Amino acid sequence: MSRIGAWTVFLFFFLFAGAHAESVDERLYRALHDAYRSPWMDTWMETTTDLGGVKANLVLCVVLSTYGEKYEKDTGKLTFTSLAATAGVVSVLKWAVGRRRPEGRYERSNSSFPSAHAAAAGATTTMLAHRYPRYRPAYYALGAGIAFSRIYLGRHYPSDVLVGWTIGYLGSRWVFAHKEKILGIEWGWWRE
Repeated sequence: MSRIGAWTVFLFFFLFAGAHAESVDERLYRALHDAYRSPWMDTWMETTTDLGGVKANLVLCVVLSTYGEKYEKDTGKLTFTSLAATAGVVSVLKWAVGRRRPEGRYERSNSSFPSAHAAAAGATTTMLAHRYPRYRPAYYALGAGIAFSRIYLGRHYPSDVLVGWTIGYLGSRWVFAHKEKILGIEWGWWRE
């Protein structure tokens, strides 16, 4: 685990573990969710949150792998692998934790903790920032916007987003560590 990942996990448990976890998370949620409400922001945040969804991320992987040169195709393959690994971890945690969403909706398979959108944003932006470092600030700014949109729209608590982002980040770091093996796999439907 990288230092950033370790510090993020430590920070999460320090801030949100224990008897007052819900009150700290609730207060932070209210501060972020209620403070910046406006009609134009509502529209902007709905659009931004869609960029962290499954469809947008799969379209990105398909475009990279279909229309790019070898480097882009490899980026698409690595991004897809990172998203798949991240989604697996998020799905297990959602089922195991079963946290109710701030808006009150509850389905165990789609519970609030952790945020799948934030996890996908963490995975994708970390991968793209690593593969295209020239645009790193723009990728991370977009990823942070996607993560913030989940709180703004009332879909997740801050801890859901923080842990989701960390899972995505660590998923991409895991893919980086196994990059050569992953790129060496011949995927029948993924032609070079």
